Amino acid sequence: MDKYYINENTLMIMPYNGIQSKVIESYISYVVNRRPYDIINDSCKSYGSSLQGRCEATDYMIGVKYKCPIVISEVKEIIMFPTTSAKKNSCMWINYNSIEKYSTKNSKESIIILKNGFKITLEISNHIISNQIFKSSRLESVLKSKKR
Repeated sequence: MDKYYINENTLMIMPYNGIQSKVIESYISYVVNRRPYDIINDSCKSYGSSLQGRCEATDYMIGVKYKCPIVISEVKEIIMFPTTSAKKNSCMWINYNSIEKYSTKNSKESIIILKNGFKITLEISNHIISNQIFKSSRLESVLKSKKR
């Protein structure tokens, strides 16, 4: 697959074979011939902005500039967060609303279980995952307060 746009079934996007991505959806997964960064940027554009524009909006709304969660679609309430700097080839993107639970495996690893039962161990501390989830929660809260 050469193109993929994030939708309400997208749970996670992870690097795969260097220049590809593995996209995990609710009931299926795909290998896409694009890097996660490119899928995120293309998806942002398809919903009316760019990754840079979404990051600027996150900074404006909640004051986060580094490893910022981004709103892919306000209408579909899709918020994704990166596991590292977005430009790193090792960066994964996780749909904030797809997380069922997460826990610590050890000081340098975390386990995330998605709502479809997919379980993944990440080489990221629980502190970093908790921080990313907290920032995503703040972003979601600001968005919801604007809808009232």
